[in-house]
Amino acid sequence: TTRRSAMDASLTFVENLLTVEDQASAVLGQELVRKFTPQLMNQFAERLGSKETDDTPEKTKKASSRGKHSSSWRRELEILCHVSGFVTSGDVKNATTGDNVTYVETLFKLLLPFLEPARGLSDDDIRNVVQILFSLTSDLDSSTSNSVFSDISRALGPYRSREGIKTLSIRLDIASLVDKIAENV
Repeated sequence: TTRRSAMDASLTFVENLLTVEDQASAVLGQELVRKFTPQLMNQFAERLGSKETDDTPEKTKKASSRGKHSSSWRRELEILCHVSGFVTSGDVKNATTGDNVTYVETLFKLLLPFLEPARGLSDDDIRNVVQILFSLTSDLDSSTSNSVFSDISRALGPYRSREGIKTLSIRLDIASLVDKIAENV
């Protein structure tokens, strides 16, 4: 629980910096977040890629039924949605997570599975994921765009033997995302 409370405090800190209502404080808060965006993106990449901290909806149902801990994945996703807007600027978009893979590529590939209907995300959560992916798309190189094109396209079709995403507005958003990725291919 100490690790969870430390993460909750960190998330609250970042949320507060991003959502301050006073204009002068908002500018300062956003500048601080922008300054530390590489570290934040690294942490989000680790959290999203970690199997030990997988607390997506289907995993959370099992954990919460045992009373272990509450989910923070939705909150992290909302913060990531805000922070991803800073990725396209300057050093951040070219910063790498190692092996010459950029944060943009890493996050893009880690977020793709959140479009799968089996994740059980709400429409708002799916919109957040699509918004994040859309903001990252212009920074994908052609080889990465080519590799994720079919993965994103699959989000418009059926999922295994079940229906895929049914909400028309989300399907249109995904179609726009596919179109934007196709421009990079």
